[in-house]
Amino acid sequence: MLEWWKLLVAPDDRADLTPQAAAKAFERFTSEAPVLPDDDEKRLCAVVGASRNLLESPYGDLIDAHDLVFRVNRARTGGFEDDVGERTTHHVMWPRELEETQYDLGAVLLMNPVVSNVSDVFDRIETLVGGFGWVSDSVRLLHPEFVKYLREDWTGGRGQ
Repeated sequence: MLEWWKLLVAPDDRADLTPQAAAKAFERFTSEAPVLPDDDEKRLCAVVGASRNLLESPYGDLIDAHDLVFRVNRARTGGFEDDVGERTTHHVMWPRELEETQYDLGAVLLMNPVVSNVSDVFDRIETLVGGFGWVSDSVRLLHPEFVKYLREDWTGGRGQ
């Protein structure tokens, strides 16, 4: 896992991705803070990106009718409610995006930790989360093995 992770970071940052940094990263993951409630209830999910494909569509109400609404990266709702809805239950993002955009504080943050400067990314996330008024209980990190699965199996290694 560590060698795969190193391939994704810039060459200058690879020295920071030590076994100790990776161990620190993995100790942050726990089953005591699930992303979704641990029950057998089936839920309908909408995943909404920042694509122009939804502009001038009438899908806002349909998206909002889902039990869970995941917004990926900087998918904004303001001014586009008729097209993309206004509800957000989960934001999926890179840590750097937390500095760039104010998100719905009532939503769960799902952050991708597979980034450069891994040795301090978790401390940085905690500082940013507190500075922007997030409740730390609503912040989750995507497990690097899940990110690896998405990249290799689901997207076939295409894209970022």
